[in-house]
Amino acid sequence: MKRFHRTARRDVETEAQQRNGGTHMKRVALSRLSDDEIVGRFIDYSIEQEDMILEGRIGKVNRLYDRIEKLIEELRSREGDHRHALLPLLKHANPQVRLKAAWATLSLAPDDALAALKELADAQLYIQALDAGMTLINLERGIFVPK
Repeated sequence: MKRFHRTARRDVETEAQQRNGGTHMKRVALSRLSDDEIVGRFIDYSIEQEDMILEGRIGKVNRLYDRIEKLIEELRSREGDHRHALLPLLKHANPQVRLKAAWATLSLAPDDALAALKELADAQLYIQALDAGMTLINLERGIFVPK
């Protein structure tokens, strides 16, 4: 089970790990994780976020949004911008993973990210189609500008 504590440092995450039958709290700096580890967490959090949306657990959805944003920011802050590690996720089997990856890579690879958003919007997959469609409209109108 993973738990996250609010902290002044944006890159510190706390994980509960089982040790000798008890719970041991270990702090993990996102800056110490490899790109692959961050991508793995990105996938896990995106899938969990979809589950929480379907269950109507909005507080948990919002916390997962924050976690995903921290992962994206960590990749962006690495020399040369490592968000390219998320590009393969534009073809991931899970639509929520594709949606989150498209949002994260819009400024990095706009053609690929827009294609993924259009595919999601056209597929009419309940949640993702709405989010993808609104993102495309907001991009077109200049309301949303990726960073």
